Amino acid sequence: MTVTLESVAAMLRAEAEQIAQKAADDIHRELPDYLSIDRNELIASARLNVARGMLTLEEGRAPRDIPDGEARQTTRRRISQGMTIEDIIRAYRLSLNAIHNRFIEVAREFSLSAESTLRGSTLLWDVGDWFVADAVKEYRAHAVSEAVRRSVEEADVLRSLLSGSTLDPALLPRVRALGMDPSREHYVVFGHPVSSSRERWTADLSRYGSTPGAAALVAEVSGRTAALVTRVPREIADRGVLAVGPSAPLHAVGASAAVAEQILTLVPSGIPGLHDPSTMSWRLGIPGAPLVTQLLRQRYVEPLAGEGDFGAILLNTVQAHLEHDRVVRATAEALVIHQNTLRHRLARFEELTSCSLDSTETVVELSWVLVAHRSEGSIDA
Repeated sequence: MTVTLESVAAMLRAEAEQIAQKAADDIHRELPDYLSIDRNELIASARLNVARGMLTLEEGRAPRDIPDGEARQTTRRRISQGMTIEDIIRAYRLSLNAIHNRFIEVAREFSLSAESTLRGSTLLWDVGDWFVADAVKEYRAHAVSEAVRRSVEEADVLRSLLSGSTLDPALLPRVRALGMDPSREHYVVFGHPVSSSRERWTADLSRYGSTPGAAALVAEVSGRTAALVTRVPREIADRGVLAVGPSAPLHAVGASAAVAEQILTLVPSGIPGLHDPSTMSWRLGIPGAPLVTQLLRQRYVEPLAGEGDFGAILLNTVQAHLEHDRVVRATAEALVIHQNTLRHRLARFEELTSCSLDSTETVVELSWVLVAHRSEGSIDA
């Protein structure tokens, strides 16, 4: 009788149970994490591998991409059991080894031709390549869907925490599942990147805002990046705007969010930096005192309206002068103008507003109104 690949495959089908048991034993012996998987389940999975291998020998061709074949089903199952993709692939290789080794033994025992033996061996390893390719595709699809699921969950949890005045007990399991520590105090951070991609900046916000055992929670909320962190991420302050509220227990982060929101409205959006209550100090009082802001606008901004575009130049000049501690030389260099030009502009501003820039009260009031004006996106007169 002529021995063929098909006849050898038939012999191996008859031994499928023994081959599957050996594969399960090899996997349990080499991969400790697989000990959590019942041996009977591994045997059942190995039987499918034997069947796939024998079908390949009989058909004389390796399987193609199978959208929901055993490779993808097994991968999904193992992922749900906590196995890594490396261990999933290694377990399959061990199963394939058991099949391949028995194939070689039977081929020798029944004198299968060298050409057919080589062909069968190649086909079996092609099955391994097919499994790996499909397993990796399934793993990637799972990783993408898991990333999307986590992103949605983070945004939902973060939104709930920031909008509430108390901590809903139903949120605690979700908070813990995201790696957060509900017993720790957190800072609320609002911001956006200035000199970095949003993806990298957000990833770094999560990285530097986390501490051991307490992951940061970062998501896009209302069109901007929001985060709950246990550590202020100072490392990324030079690449974006960070408005940081005071630390608070998780049940009270809504109050911290209100302060962070207030800070964000007061800082220039295009200038990177870290801003918190200590750096903002008196500026935090501006949103709560609109009457003061209105009076100061009447005193220092409205008188410039008659100057047209030059009124905006005057206001910009005064702002630069205050930012450089009223040092004429430093201000002129910053504005790239002659010192006499600067003095002329400052004098014109004093004339129009009937104030003295040497007055401490004027400096305080101007600082207030300029910050309020800037927070509205313009310092035009």
